[in-house]
Amino acid sequence: MTIKQALRYGHNHLKNSDSPHLDSEVLLSFVMQKNKAFLYTHPEHTLTAKQTQQYKQYIHKRADDYPVAYITNTKSFYELDLYVDERVLIPRPETEIIIDHIRTTCTITPSTTIVDIGTGSGCVAISLARLFPDTQVIASDISKNALAVTRKNIHRHNIHNITVLHGHLWEPIKAHLTTLPEHLIIIANLPYLDDQDIKHTLRHEPSLALYATQEGRALYAELVMQLSQSIPTAQIHLFCEIDPPQYEPLAKTVQTIFPTISISQLPDLHNHTRYLTAQKLYE
Repeated sequence: MTIKQALRYGHNHLKNSDSPHLDSEVLLSFVMQKNKAFLYTHPEHTLTAKQTQQYKQYIHKRADDYPVAYITNTKSFYELDLYVDERVLIPRPETEIIIDHIRTTCTITPSTTIVDIGTGSGCVAISLARLFPDTQVIASDISKNALAVTRKNIHRHNIHNITVLHGHLWEPIKAHLTTLPEHLIIIANLPYLDDQDIKHTLRHEPSLALYATQEGRALYAELVMQLSQSIPTAQIHLFCEIDPPQYEPLAKTVQTIFPTISISQLPDLHNHTRYLTAQKLYE
């Protein structure tokens, strides 16, 4: 099988994919350990029998909705090459929005503490730790398996200002902080899909990181309740990644639980509400 034939084979077997050309290119490059330019400048190059077998196996896995990132164990996020596998949710491009927003609108000082709840691969925590090396970052998750991936990525990118904690929502952070920081930035990327509406195309990703009760809003409501009871005098900025239709009902819930907090929304690149943002100044 030549490179040209392999790409055609991939395209023909990935017609249900949103990106059959790209998927074929990435998987063939991965198998051959060659870049995209090589594929198109050497279309008659012949794959070895082992490469052909491996490539076809990967194409068939992808045809079954298995994510390319899990096959290659790599996902790019905010100029980082992150290790990912089935223990963590694959970082999405829309999550990068919050990194830019915090970088350009929040005042970050050494007295600021950044908390990433539901860190998964560590994409948000590591990105912010690189941007603000003098600021303490905390990355937490309820999944010990996910935190093993977090630590792998922290080590891969030689980050030294992240503390990794295991536990449920705010509980491990509360136990860890002996004194309350002057300024808290909290990013929560919690499961927000409705557990009564399981997505077949997401079946290979960890359900623990995807689904929640109460139409996907339960964990955010619980987190805000914890925060309202634990940090009554701190200055906080809270960013919650959500499904766009959840904004109005979740905003009402947050305002009821935490009346002193100011709520707004942050759109994604398609102008859909992707984040509920909340700010509370000193009382």
